[in-house]
Amino acid sequence: MDHFVSSDYRHGDARVSSRTDVLGWWRMTRRTRTGDLPSLRHANRLRVLRELQFVGPVPQAELARKTGLSPASVSNIVADALRAGLVNVTEGVRGRRVKLVSLSPSLGLAAGIAVDHRHLTVVVGNLSSQVLHAATAPIPSGADPAAVIEIAARVTEEGVATAGKGQQLVSVGLTIPTPVASRPDGDLSVIRRATAPGWWEMLPAEWVASRFGAPACIDNEANAAALAEWSLGAGSGCSDLLYVQVGDGVGAGLILDDRMYRGAGGFAGEIGHIVLDPDGPLCRWGHRGCLEALSSVPAVLDAARVTCPDVSTLAEVIARAEAGDPGCAQALTDAGAAIGRALAMAVNLLNPQRVVIGGLLMAAEAIVMPEVRTAYTRGVLPSMVVSTELVVATLGSDAGALGALALAIQALPDVALLGSAVDS
Repeated sequence: MDHFVSSDYRHGDARVSSRTDVLGWWRMTRRTRTGDLPSLRHANRLRVLRELQFVGPVPQAELARKTGLSPASVSNIVADALRAGLVNVTEGVRGRRVKLVSLSPSLGLAAGIAVDHRHLTVVVGNLSSQVLHAATAPIPSGADPAAVIEIAARVTEEGVATAGKGQQLVSVGLTIPTPVASRPDGDLSVIRRATAPGWWEMLPAEWVASRFGAPACIDNEANAAALAEWSLGAGSGCSDLLYVQVGDGVGAGLILDDRMYRGAGGFAGEIGHIVLDPDGPLCRWGHRGCLEALSSVPAVLDAARVTCPDVSTLAEVIARAEAGDPGCAQALTDAGAAIGRALAMAVNLLNPQRVVIGGLLMAAEAIVMPEVRTAYTRGVLPSMVVSTELVVATLGSDAGALGALALAIQALPDVALLGSAVDS
């Protein structure tokens, strides 16, 4: 899990790192133009340090290209940051001997925590997005949010102790499998509609910040996985992405025009609640025939048990389908067809460059995806078949945690990077 984020935002004529909070960047540069920040030099220094969060050791010339600053400006900024202990400069060979710049490990660590219905995954990395430690832990049945966060805290503390060598945790990203609403100020920290008891109207980001003594941010699991796949995996290089995650539930994350799109209240991407069959099975919200009720892992298990009542896991369903059991095979192909129909609706509306499908159900890719493609092709406009790619996710079970780590690094306060140099 040694990954780096490598995509870019574009904002007007300036090139802005996708690793930077775009809203924060806009506010920063606006303040600079109106004289609220000490100087343009301060803003440029921050831009260089933000870029280093996600590119790893990089030659100064490439750093200048990525930030849009002159080589001379970057050289001066790097020299100042080196004296302040914010960066390391080493010699390397990239066709020729060059100076490679990276953030100093002394700046601290970030953690990404991905909570699922049955387990959680924690990754601990440095501020250059290099994963140093990863671990998973089961979530006991019926555990309330406080208990889940306490498990996450224990696993994270163990990871920091293993990877940190005395370094402090300076930012935490948390993702959960439920819609996360935004406050009027844009803060994503309120859960208004919960898929698990106890999360209703809670502020888990504040819990995490209090528990760790470090800034924390929260987002929906599918949004975080979309960010990870867009930056590191099957969605890399495209500006408009629809990521669909099919597991215990069905959700989606949207990247539109190189930005995460969350909708007016933070609930965009609830593709699992598109109704495909008004007479179909009930979903957990009381609707009939939703995509989630037809294609999630629990739905596949329910369908398979009609003819194979003893199956208890998705792996068993897949194994029996591959061995020729018609009931298990039908359960998987029906799920694939439902996904394809829903994707056609979404693509007809959004026309993204790429659709990435991930989640637990992709363990049955060989059986499911042909049905997805067939139903999708039947339902989408012919021109969309050409303009929109349909691919399978590449990060697998790592996507949520890697996305949570990226969220944590994006949300890192400026002072955590600038340190004592903030006013110099």
